[in-house]
Amino acid sequence: MTKKEFLLKLRRRICRLPRKEIGERIGFYSEIIDDKIEEGLSEEDAVSGVGNVEDIAAQILSDANIDTEAKNHKKSVSAWQITLLIIGSPIWLSILIAVFAVIWAVVIALLAVEIPLAIIGFIAKYLGIVCMVTVKFAAKLTKICAVGIGKLFGA
Repeated sequence: MTKKEFLLKLRRRICRLPRKEIGERIGFYSEIIDDKIEEGLSEEDAVSGVGNVEDIAAQILSDANIDTEAKNHKKSVSAWQITLLIIGSPIWLSILIAVFAVIWAVVIALLAVEIPLAIIGFIAKYLGIVCMVTVKFAAKLTKICAVGIGKLFGA
């Protein structure tokens, strides 16, 4: 049997699988046959060395069925888990609310301290500039007055 015939038979046997998985399996066995041919075997010997198409297809379908069942198996919540969740809700819900309350209290406390400090800092900065300008102006005014008074009294 040639490589092409082997792969065609294998594809027909596993046609129930998803297209992507068929392509992966065919590619895998094609590569195995190519490797055997590179080792020096003839195409027919390489194909027969891979195994029987029916056995390979059966194994692939068996593996795929297990994989499909594992993918389709969804974790479901049983009735007793729901019951425990409902019965325990006063405890876990109270703890959850308390945790969120503490977090929000800390956030609000930090904001209550930080915002006034920022405002005071802003005001103090600009008051400082105003005070500095006022002091310089007062110093110049004092100097001018002292010179004027000195001239007035002849000093």
